[in-house]
Amino acid sequence: MEIQIWDQRERKQKKSNEARRKKELIKDRVKLTCHKCCEFACDNYDIRCVKNAHRIVISKEFKERCDTKPNSKYPKLIDGLDMRMTLVCAKCKTIWGTQAIYNGMELPLMNIGGFVAEYPNGTRKKVKKWKDVQFNVEPVAYTDLDKLLNLEPTASVEE
Repeated sequence: MEIQIWDQRERKQKKSNEARRKKELIKDRVKLTCHKCCEFACDNYDIRCVKNAHRIVISKEFKERCDTKPNSKYPKLIDGLDMRMTLVCAKCKTIWGTQAIYNGMELPLMNIGGFVAEYPNGTRKKVKKWKDVQFNVEPVAYTDLDKLLNLEPTASVEE
């Protein structure tokens, strides 16, 4: 009897895992807004993944929409990222993430819990974890970092 119950639980878990993997990813524009004041923060096209774990925003305008304040806790070093400042909404001061230093560059790391996702069909969804968002987050590329740092792409010099 115990084996049957255990087997039923295992089958249910497999089904739920398969359903999670099969979830449809939206390829259209998804807007992220502040969960408290509904202020626009960024699009899903502006988000990149660093080290398969951290989400950053590469849009230059994002820095205008948020403020930084000193981290209430001590500065932390996690996974090679030196987290010293907290990112907050410029309008209502809700925490949006942290400002981290990675390889000498300041990167805005996002905490998805501070946002609401507005999907193209008009639905709004509060998401607690990045794995639950219904859009794909591309890995960061050097061209994205150039865009974030306002660097011009290096052109080859003809001789």
